[in-house]
Amino acid sequence: SLHAEELRLLTKAISPLPEKFHGVTDKEIRYRKRYLDLIMNADVRKTFKTRSKVISLTRRFFEDKGFLEVETPMMHPIAGGANAKPFVTHHNALGIDRYLRIAPELYLKRLIVGGFEAVFEINRNFRNEGMDATHNPEFTSIEFYWAYKTYKDLIEITKEYFRYLFDHLDLPTQLPYGDLEVDFSRFSEVPLIESLYTIGDVPKEIVNDKDKIIDFLKSKNIQVKNGLNLGQLQGELFDEFVEAKLINPTFITEYPVDISPLARRSDANPEITERFELFIAGREIANAFSELNDPVDQYERFKAQVESKESGDDEAHEMDLDFVEALSYGMAPTAGQGIGIDRLVMLLTNEHSIRDVLLFPAMKPLHIEERNEEKE
Repeated sequence: SLHAEELRLLTKAISPLPEKFHGVTDKEIRYRKRYLDLIMNADVRKTFKTRSKVISLTRRFFEDKGFLEVETPMMHPIAGGANAKPFVTHHNALGIDRYLRIAPELYLKRLIVGGFEAVFEINRNFRNEGMDATHNPEFTSIEFYWAYKTYKDLIEITKEYFRYLFDHLDLPTQLPYGDLEVDFSRFSEVPLIESLYTIGDVPKEIVNDKDKIIDFLKSKNIQVKNGLNLGQLQGELFDEFVEAKLINPTFITEYPVDISPLARRSDANPEITERFELFIAGREIANAFSELNDPVDQYERFKAQVESKESGDDEAHEMDLDFVEALSYGMAPTAGQGIGIDRLVMLLTNEHSIRDVLLFPAMKPLHIEERNEEKE
């Protein structure tokens, strides 16, 4: 029995909770009413606690390495730092449009020019693109830039970062992901062109021939956009035939210049860049490169991107003359990398939709859903 000397009402709960035995299982309800999801599902709370730990550990790892955490603008005059379609907003006081940032890269590199030799930022990016299991219009990433380093140094610090996370999260190096088993003790490196025929089974004799690639893609019933150059077509081959096969952590290196407008050219081959992307469980987790610090080369690359945009490529990079001017004052040789926090948490928690690792994912307004149901 309970002997109560005082009863005090703290809050009104006028809506009944879902039936306890079954909990909240409908995904629409779980995503739209995350508070109910958190009340009823202990595993969901555990996932978001892991996410919080990952962000905290990431910050601590880079601070311990001597990196300075900084904040850069979220509204940009030019949509830059990546190839993506931006959200557009209007600045009333200035009477001009602004773009929600698609990446912090160009601002972080301005700080390298200014003398900060190791900087990082953990924050949101916004891309006005489709939504699927691995894409949300706003997403969290860490980007870091390290003077007097190359992409090879970034490969090593990335391996160290993963060891740090696994140690502090007490995770086994053999981690299940759906039907897959990912071995985080095995990191490999493969050049992109080589991966096309060694992993993707693309005929070796076509990978450097634009016309043969187009014929090959068409023979596989894959639509090819008009006007793609050789590097872009090689990227198409990679996306179609290689990416999904990269289960254990794999650094795909030596990307073509045509699809790497901000990366430094290789000294050995000026047609490729000192760049890698890290793939795990068939998905891109990180993108990195030795940064282009030649203002003349950067200007010419931006010009090529502008031509692509004028030819219909909505995601091509715009000309950023202010950034080119910043480079003209001299940027130390620098390596930079971005890691997608959302996809990383998906891997570590065995979740297969990005919505399951975002507390409040983007959803269609209910009235749109209702209209679609009426049509059906």
